[in-house]
Amino acid sequence: MIAPTVEPGARQAWRQIMRLARTALVEPPALIALATMDYLRAGPRRVWRTFKFALADRIEEKLARTQAPTLVIRGGRDPLVSARWAAEAAAILPRGRLVIIPRAAHAVYYNSPRELSHIISEFMLRDDSSGAH
Repeated sequence: MIAPTVEPGARQAWRQIMRLARTALVEPPALIALATMDYLRAGPRRVWRTFKFALADRIEEKLARTQAPTLVIRGGRDPLVSARWAAEAAAILPRGRLVIIPRAAHAVYYNSPRELSHIISEFMLRDDSSGAH
């Protein structure tokens, strides 16, 4: 689970818009250009509807029912997902574990792909027969 959103205490549209704007300051410019093109292609109506669904999704209520070992990954410079929320999400998961990639921002898959793939590979290769995390 990379950068779980939307955090329970920040479900206000204005708060998420401000966090998204701050994300643009720490992500690679090429990613911002790609995201902007995607938003323009989708159109404002679709983007707004998707945004409202994200705000309404109470992920914290679903996490406790997740039985699979789950890795929560957060970029250390992520303005969208607070460190507190990432830790809380990992703690709610019955078999959750949190890993932070210190220099990464929100789009870890884009800004830190090598570190991400290494972390995921190690997680997948671990002996999970004990169920402990």
